Amino acid sequence: MILRFLLIFTCLINSALATEFGELVERYVKINQEKIKIIQANRHRIKGVEIIVADKAESLASRFGHGMLRLIDDDSTWVNDAVVSFSALSYEETYSLRRSIFGGYSITPQVMTMFEYWNMYTEDEERDLKRYVINLSEEKLNLFLDSLFKYLEDPTLLNDYTFLSNNCIGVITKIFVESGVTKSKRTKKIPSAIGPWIEKNELTLYPEFVIKNFKTLKQKTQTLNIVEMTNEEILKHFTLQELSYIYLNNNELPEEKVDFLSNHLKNHKQDLNQTYSFNPIHQELYVGCDSEACLKDFAEKEMKYLDPKDLASTINYRQKSKRKYLKKYLTELPLK
Repeated sequence: MILRFLLIFTCLINSALATEFGELVERYVKINQEKIKIIQANRHRIKGVEIIVADKAESLASRFGHGMLRLIDDDSTWVNDAVVSFSALSYEETYSLRRSIFGGYSITPQVMTMFEYWNMYTEDEERDLKRYVINLSEEKLNLFLDSLFKYLEDPTLLNDYTFLSNNCIGVITKIFVESGVTKSKRTKKIPSAIGPWIEKNELTLYPEFVIKNFKTLKQKTQTLNIVEMTNEEILKHFTLQELSYIYLNNNELPEEKVDFLSNHLKNHKQDLNQTYSFNPIHQELYVGCDSEACLKDFAEKEMKYLDPKDLASTINYRQKSKRKYLKKYLTELPLK
């Protein structure tokens, strides 16, 4: 959960067209509304949704995490998927704790790509991103999107932001409840505790997937002083996944080491999803399923699309579930 208003100022400041904080915020709000119009125009391309939670951090503003909503489109590329976040809107640089707790700030939707949010949380703030696949039938997905776009078009309908209830995850769960796709009418207030709420409302068929941060790897490269290491030492001390991340994100490497890693990774064909610890879920696996014919067809798709490790964790998740129909999925999903 974030109390501060998350602003991506770079493009705005470089333009040198606005000097006051309030003006920058106003322009950013308008930019987000334009992004929302683009998403609306491409609504037919949305095939599924995920709830994403940035893991909690030490600061008060991030102690409970921050919830977001990922919209999965039909191009099978996760980095450019639109992600919507709901935050308090302040036109002043000084944030009032009293108003954030008791009300006084309106709520604004913020739209960025999945990669931009990855860069903000996983890379810059070194926080894990937890992904929760939401399984909805086509009819329920449309009901949910109807409710979502109603609030995206007119955020004033969401009332004031409050840190303890009408917050980032409170708004998202409110939209799910109002669209009529949940078992319970109760919303959730703590982002980091969203998993049990999703399970209770039978909104997913899958376990939690985590995009890990690279804090440990960054410390490792500094401790070992990778810049001074020989190529042989580098291959000895770092995995292929680690080398791929270093190659893509470490700007301190000398040119000869960059060339070496480029050739090494090219020869070993490292997958970018593995590099960023992203578990790809095919768009066909976001649908809901509650009939015998659907179960059999769905199981075949899971055998086809899920990575073996994800398939194993999915089966383990369903074995432990209290939902009987999930065990039905399990019996239709034999291991080879």
